[in-house]
Amino acid sequence: MTIEQTSGDEPSHSSLGRHRSLGENLYQTIAEQIASGGLPPGSLLPKEAEMAVQYGVSRTVLREALVRLRYEGQIESKRGTGNRVVGPAIARTEPIFAPAPPHSIADLRACFEFRLGVEPNIAALAAQRADRYDLNRIEAAAAALEHVIRSGELGAPQDIAFHTAITQAARNTYYVRTISAIAVPVEIGMKVAATLAPADPKARLQTTLDEHRAILQAIRDRDPEAARVAMRHHIESSMARVFTGAAPEATGTPN
Repeated sequence: MTIEQTSGDEPSHSSLGRHRSLGENLYQTIAEQIASGGLPPGSLLPKEAEMAVQYGVSRTVLREALVRLRYEGQIESKRGTGNRVVGPAIARTEPIFAPAPPHSIADLRACFEFRLGVEPNIAALAAQRADRYDLNRIEAAAAALEHVIRSGELGAPQDIAFHTAITQAARNTYYVRTISAIAVPVEIGMKVAATLAPADPKARLQTTLDEHRAILQAIRDRDPEAARVAMRHHIESSMARVFTGAAPEATGTPN
């Protein structure tokens, strides 16, 4: 199935609207194949180069669709095997707004500021509403992230899966749709942070793991305020690692 044949790998500024439309169309196409059983759970997706040819899109468009599918939990990435289908998204709906990749440092800053406004509350709701299934999914995502980071990789897909699991545990469709829509700039932000970070990547990755553990523990403890504070500190620290090169000191849960 061909979405639309394109030339080149990167969109020009004038073709940005068309580029986003292609990404949305491709996401819908693959999601429908997963929902209908054409791509059953457990099946492996072809390699990116093959999929780009199959659907007639650039690899940039393809990657945006795959990032969103990973963020929604419809597919997962495993080292050495590629992208594997997990299953259709729960109550999949249209995003509140179309996902758009950042094209400047100002865009990245705006994305972090947006996340600061919503994700701490998402974590607080997850601490209140998560059931055993939700906790298992969050813990599995955290374990997968730690495993990948221990092997020396960035672990962006696993990091996104962790935040996705927390968002789904909040049981609010608006949050799920909103967080899904910013999957692309979130992943790009992680990669920029890794590029701009100080020379010791192990220390940076360990700090990131510690921040995720604090969020997970607060949700396990059913402590909404602690979860809110931990998530806010994590996003503020991630933002600082991009723009200042150093994360702020953690603050305790308010009394």
